[in-house]
Amino acid sequence: MDGGGSFGGPVWIPKVYSGKNKTFFYFALERFRIAGSATGGPNQTVPPPSWLTGNMSDLLTTQNVGTDASGNAAYRGVIYDPNSSQTVNGTIVRTPFPGNIIPTSRISKVSQQVIGLMNQYYPATVPGLSGNYLLVKMRSATITLGRGTPSVR
Repeated sequence: MDGGGSFGGPVWIPKVYSGKNKTFFYFALERFRIAGSATGGPNQTVPPPSWLTGNMSDLLTTQNVGTDASGNAAYRGVIYDPNSSQTVNGTIVRTPFPGNIIPTSRISKVSQQVIGLMNQYYPATVPGLSGNYLLVKMRSATITLGRGTPSVR
């Protein structure tokens, strides 16, 4: 829900001050409310446990989407090794990771720490590549934008 309003006008104090064409005030306020709750089924997507260990074999398909500059078939979902870059006829070509599995020795220490947090706090709650996590702690929140600060000019 998004709502708000504003008003303003000349400053006028009877028998004391008339700010007509001189002094004006303006006041504005906006409120933005986000409300949500958990649904009956998984409503978010997190990486499946196998992906967190580098095994992305379930992403690889047999659908051929073309060929590279070397004439090798390119399949949908293939993960290429960035360290295998070579130039063939002016085009950079990379070789895929065997079986679409990234060796754990190639996963950085920072990524390993993030993976540890994902395993601890955001484990997949159902199998699958999408819609595999039920976010159960959604809360309603009210966020007020602009504090309704008056200004005089």
